[in-house]
Amino acid sequence: MQHVYFLADTHFGHGDKILRFRPQFSSGVEHDRYIVSQINAVVNPTDTLVLAGDIVITEAGWESLAAINCQRIILVPGNHDGERIRIPTELYYKVVGVYGFDLKFSSTERLGCVVTHIPMHPSCLDRWDVNIHGHLHDESIIDPRYFCVSCEQLNYTPISKLELKRILEWKYEKIKQLK
Repeated sequence: MQHVYFLADTHFGHGDKILRFRPQFSSGVEHDRYIVSQINAVVNPTDTLVLAGDIVITEAGWESLAAINCQRIILVPGNHDGERIRIPTELYYKVVGVYGFDLKFSSTERLGCVVTHIPMHPSCLDRWDVNIHGHLHDESIIDPRYFCVSCEQLNYTPISKLELKRILEWKYEKIKQLK
């Protein structure tokens, strides 16, 4: 069975500069390898992985992205993607501005979800029920309509769409009240 997973803020190729924000790693190389190993431990080659921004910071980061076993990777660019390097032409078909999908709880109840890197302004959530995002790293927005998938929030391990559904199910009534 194919699954969909989400993760943001991998910062592949950031080098030792990432240690300022993620001091638990001894080097940028260890950082990148650890995140790749966490991804490969849960995401199968036939699954889909949605990376919600700040994915690859420098050329060195492309090696880490290529080391992910998953063949279906959707890139939602973040504010640092393309800042120092361009996305290779062969990856353009995988790049989307936002990624939208539905989480169905029953035949009549569903949540419309949108994946962005930077959280959307609440006034832009009129078309969507939940904004799955990155960018905030270890910060959170106290609003049931937002779910941060930054590496720091998820122990550097992608979250599955099924697990996301389970978490959002108990927030369902609060989310619907805010619409």
